[in-house]
Amino acid sequence: MKRILATLLTCVLAVSLLAACGEPAAKSKMETFYAKYNHFEMVLDGDTFDLYKSRDRGIKDAEIWYGARFVWDGDLCYVIDDEDQTVEATEGEFFREIIYIDVEGMTLTDSGKGTFEGQQLDYETFEDEDWKQTYYFDGDGGLAGYVIVDKEEPGEIYKSLVVLTYDNNMPAGVFGIPADYEVLEDAVG
Repeated sequence: MKRILATLLTCVLAVSLLAACGEPAAKSKMETFYAKYNHFEMVLDGDTFDLYKSRDRGIKDAEIWYGARFVWDGDLCYVIDDEDQTVEATEGEFFREIIYIDVEGMTLTDSGKGTFEGQQLDYETFEDEDWKQTYYFDGDGGLAGYVIVDKEEPGEIYKSLVVLTYDNNMPAGVFGIPADYEVLEDAVG
């Protein structure tokens, strides 16, 4: 009888371990939120702008700010002025570091409760070798804002952004680069 119980217990443990190993790792709040929405209206230094993201066609994101569209395609950023019908290509990192909102390639290093804009909110902190990004979430799990710190200057906040709204409202053509626009002198050497 002891042998049957021991065998049965061993089988139950083995099945439990196999089931646990087969489950995917739980996603962080930020990964879950970021995968769910593709439009964010944000405030940086008192200025409001829209950020759109797309995993299609290899374009990471686009941004509408100061009356222009910034569209990233790989390492290039296309600055598109629809009013003047011009487009200019420049190195993408110059603009991207201002509003980076992706945690791809970063490690979740901390989570808990913290203060953002005078409110106690849940947070998650992600890091890589250069940046530390802390994302704050409201009570419904929505992104309230985030703080970016350059690890070379750990005591100073590089950027702090407040998220006003988020949804999946993507205007037609937001990632488009019109072929008939005047191409300004290429800033990429």
